[in-house]
This record gives sequence, C-alpha cells and structure tokens, in this order.
Amino acid sequence: MWVGFDDNQPIGLSGAQAALPIWTQFMKAALAGRPSIAFDVPEGITFADIDPETGKLVTPRCPKSFNEAFFSGTEPTNPVSCTADRWAGLRRVRAGRASGQDRSRFTCPTCLTCPTCPSIIDP
Repeated sequence: MWVGFDDNQPIGLSGAQAALPIWTQFMKAALAGRPSIAFDVPEGITFADIDPETGKLVTPRCPKSFNEAFFSGTEPTNPVSCTADRWAGLRRVRAGRASGQDRSRFTCPTCLTCPTCPSIIDP
C-alpha cells in the first residue's frame, strides 16, 4: 500500500500514521464475519520476556517487560541485573525521613518502583 501525493512531495506522516489506519479499516471489512485463526509460530522461532531498557532477559523483580520473538539461538541468555547493568542510572533516594533518620541510599531508577529488588546500596 502506498499513501502520498502524485508529485512525490512529502506528506509529513509516517507509515503508521498514514497507511496503517487505511489498511486496518480494509482488513476489518475484508475479514468481517470470519473466525479468528491462531497463528502457528514457525519452527526455529523462540520467544523471551525482555527488559525494555537493556534488551536482556527479565527477572521476576522487573516491573516492565515485553515479549519478543527471536531466531532460536539468538535470544538473550543473560538476565538483567540492576546493580551490575544500571550503574549509570543510579539515583540517591532518602529513606526514613519520618523517623528523623537520614538514610541516603543509591538505587537504580527501575528499582525505585520495585519493592523486592535488593539493589539498594548503602554509600
């Protein structure tokens, strides 16, 4: 499918903005009344849950992930590690203000939202 002007001037839209809505409308009409059929995953394709920031495998402590397809044997094998992989994103957080104690700690940004992550490091 092609969307554009006859003289090839730019329309200032991506394919997702210009062509996708037209294609979606067409396919909905073309398949109306037909049953959905499950997609058979081809041989040699593997799926893995991936951390969106690092591209590594997620752990049960990761608050965000997405499922990605890989050619078998090319999927990541190393899990994400907050303390090892995210030093560049460390933030200082203050804990215990209500008790009057100043317990400054460093943690990675993802782990600020993950109460079970052990990556809080005392300075």
